[in-house]
Amino acid sequence: MQVLSAIGNSTAALIFMYFGHLEQQGHFDNLIILGYGPVKPRASWSSLRAGRPEVPPIAVITRSLDLDLDGELFTDATSPTIVITCEAAPAERRKLAAQRSDLVIAGDEGVDMRLAVRELHERGLTRVLCEGGPRINAQLSADDLIDELCLSVSPMLVAGGAARILNGV
Repeated sequence: MQVLSAIGNSTAALIFMYFGHLEQQGHFDNLIILGYGPVKPRASWSSLRAGRPEVPPIAVITRSLDLDLDGELFTDATSPTIVITCEAAPAERRKLAAQRSDLVIAGDEGVDMRLAVRELHERGLTRVLCEGGPRINAQLSADDLIDELCLSVSPMLVAGGAARILNGV
């Protein structure tokens, strides 16, 4: 099982740019894991996917399940969006998410990344690109689940108190 963690500009456009690059190198063929920020509904979402061949499913990791389950990510996806959460997520939201996605419960109080990756593997999703952000990548790293790290460098200086790559590891 391979997990490829990619850190870069967390926008949907960059995620789709990864597709061609990673497919050419044979790195990616099954799944993308994201935090909800990069996939929040945007007016340009449809245009980013227009004319593209079938794409791998997208998995969103969230404890709160504060997702737009009526958004294009869930209504117009080529394959069902996978939502990874935990038992502590609100029961009503879990029920609704289960109706609109492929719901994975991985952990009790928080998402257990080992369980999440195991569940994805059982679905045949053994090569994963995680463009999840510093917290998700820190969890993957702490659990020794990253096989390869692709670091995108942007010509933009970023400062402030936001979490950074492998924050807290």
